[in-house]
Amino acid sequence: MTGDVALPPLLRALEQETVSWSGRAIRIESEELASRELARDIAAELATAPGAFCVRYRRGERTVPSLTPVEPASGEAGLRPGGVYWITGGQGGLGSTLAVTLAREAGARVVLTGRRAEVDPRLEEAVDAAGGRLLYLRADVTDAAAVRRALDETLRRFGALHGVIHTAGILDDALLESTSSERMKRIIGPKEEGARILIDAVASEDLDFLVLFSSMASLFVTPGQGAYAAGNATLDALTGTVRSRRTPVRTVNWGPWAELGMVADPAYQRQLLESGLHPMSPEAGAAAFLRTLGSSHLQLAVLDVADEVADGLVARFNRGHGGSAAAPRARGTRPEGATGSAADFVRAELARALRRSPAEIDTSARFERLGVDSLLAVALTRRIGAHFGLELPATFLFNHRTVDAAGLHLDGLLGPAEPVGPDTPAGVPAIGAQEVVPAEAELHSTVPGHTIVAGPSGLDMRWGDVPVRRPAPGEVVIDVQAVGVNFIDVLATTGFHPFLTAPPFVPGHEVAGVVHAVGDGVEHLRPGDAVIALTPRGGYAARVTTAAYTVAPLPAGVGATDAVAVLISGLTAVACLEREARVRPGDRVLVQAAAGATGTACVQLALHHGATVFGTASTEAKLEHLRALGVQHPINYAEVDFADAVRELSPDRGLDLVVDSLSGDAVGRGLELLRAGGRFIEIGAAGVLDLAVDGRDLFMSSRSFCTVNVGALARDPSRLRPLMDRLVELIDAGVLRPSVGGVFALEDAPRAIGELRNRANIGKFVVTVP
Repeated sequence: MTGDVALPPLLRALEQETVSWSGRAIRIESEELASRELARDIAAELATAPGAFCVRYRRGERTVPSLTPVEPASGEAGLRPGGVYWITGGQGGLGSTLAVTLAREAGARVVLTGRRAEVDPRLEEAVDAAGGRLLYLRADVTDAAAVRRALDETLRRFGALHGVIHTAGILDDALLESTSSERMKRIIGPKEEGARILIDAVASEDLDFLVLFSSMASLFVTPGQGAYAAGNATLDALTGTVRSRRTPVRTVNWGPWAELGMVADPAYQRQLLESGLHPMSPEAGAAAFLRTLGSSHLQLAVLDVADEVADGLVARFNRGHGGSAAAPRARGTRPEGATGSAADFVRAELARALRRSPAEIDTSARFERLGVDSLLAVALTRRIGAHFGLELPATFLFNHRTVDAAGLHLDGLLGPAEPVGPDTPAGVPAIGAQEVVPAEAELHSTVPGHTIVAGPSGLDMRWGDVPVRRPAPGEVVIDVQAVGVNFIDVLATTGFHPFLTAPPFVPGHEVAGVVHAVGDGVEHLRPGDAVIALTPRGGYAARVTTAAYTVAPLPAGVGATDAVAVLISGLTAVACLEREARVRPGDRVLVQAAAGATGTACVQLALHHGATVFGTASTEAKLEHLRALGVQHPINYAEVDFADAVRELSPDRGLDLVVDSLSGDAVGRGLELLRAGGRFIEIGAAGVLDLAVDGRDLFMSSRSFCTVNVGALARDPSRLRPLMDRLVELIDAGVLRPSVGGVFALEDAPRAIGELRNRANIGKFVVTVP
């Protein structure tokens, strides 16, 4: 029971970091502590089973936090032309981006404060170029006198202050048991103390807005981030405070911003991505901030996720605060059919997390020498515990510091390997038989399909019955006739899928079939319609539920197998060559892995626009395929260096465009082939895993680099629909022609994915459903 808003997140983190503590938090107002009514309420709360981790009692009212989805605001941000806006944490990534945005949108006079002695001259130039003016003042936001001096100087220079944005903060992950009081104060101080000092300092100013930048970390507390979550919770608690003449405090709980600020830390992003969150680009984040200013809501969580992921996050948050506070702990057991030792599983999971092969993992080396930090150790411990049905402390890998030691300890806990069968004691989870289980009210039907599950040596693809959700408003259920096999499915089976990271799940992202049922509000589709569709998951099953906006009519005269063969590949080609690169007649275009499905579609579209095409492939059969398509310069990259071959074929002129799907040094060597002003587009998931691009070199040569990911585009109906319409138009016109390289039965989907992984395809592999 506490009046300290920072304590519940700390307790929540402690509960996740150790199995020796669990409980709940009751927030109270300190001035009500002696009241008889509060004592009665607390007694009643403690006499009942916990229904939420944290509840609050205030003036006799019991409240539980909850999330509610809202539409983005359509109102104006209300920025004043030439307005004066103060940003704390000024030269961090967030502050710099907002400074330029305010200058561009309103010609703002921007005041930045921070602890650095001088402003970065490049930031000053960027603000000036955007039409604004920059004043940088050195001031630690936790120093009240320095903050007051900064305000006085702002008023002296500009005569007014119209808005304040508090972005200051420090991310320093560590388990609570290793966090000293000084370290915790350093993390929480800029948030809590800094915000209070700032709010008090500007209390007499007539502000248009006062916004505190909080984080999703305070809503979804994760191991190793207790102190950071606590600091952000103090900002959340200030929401609605009215200290200035007319302006209540607003709070924004941000999801990750790509490349900027604290969320650019790889470990932090890795944790958020496991929850389905996707880093926003700086431009998208700044635009979202302006929309929050036009909203009537005082506290908003802003993040980039697909609708179904957002719904899951809302349900998870509300369930975590309104459901059972603690689940019963089960005894451990080995998964059914497991043949390896516990150490084998630990080694395989560690290899997957570090993106190495198990053979590269020295089982006698200490985890820290292998690159395991505290956050990864906690994540690995949770996976190991879930696999074996054990509740392990977050310090497990610190207590048993090598793969061998951890495996030996687990073998001692589990005992000899035994099959899980009818005689298995009640309460022992059969982890080897993981299932995707929706709530009963959401279940539409059960059909044959494939589920990715955690096996003893990594991920396995299991054949069996899978559930199908009822269509929510704006969704449809499709009877699947054909599924496209993509490289992202290879990533799903190896643990590197960009957002399907927590098994069990049903993979598959493009299907063709017949509409079985529609949800409320769907007017352009009816049961019986033949369609093609994108699916965030669930494609490798006989039936799938997906958003209606991702569905398009099957092109006239094209069967399901041919249509799905050109769906994602065709959308990628349209996005690359027409939307991003704007290919023109005479352009010289290199398409890597051109004999694959996406490569073939890019070749067809480039030739349609009058480009000269250089296409790479690895076998003579694939080169013949390229010649049949009309590729002027087919290159066997297995026999010659593709870059040398391009230079020999085009000695006097660089390329206008490179479409790349390879990995390793192919990106750098492809960039070197571009002329000044050339464009490079990366479309391969494997190509970005170890991507290193020299931004200075791009700038000096005026070359451009971008990525195209249809999965990301599919999260935005306004971006996807024009691509879908254009795709159908190009198929109808015969520009994009299906190239089916192999057809597999649904039961044989793992074989299709395996052959694709070995790059054995010419054209598209398709899985068909009877």
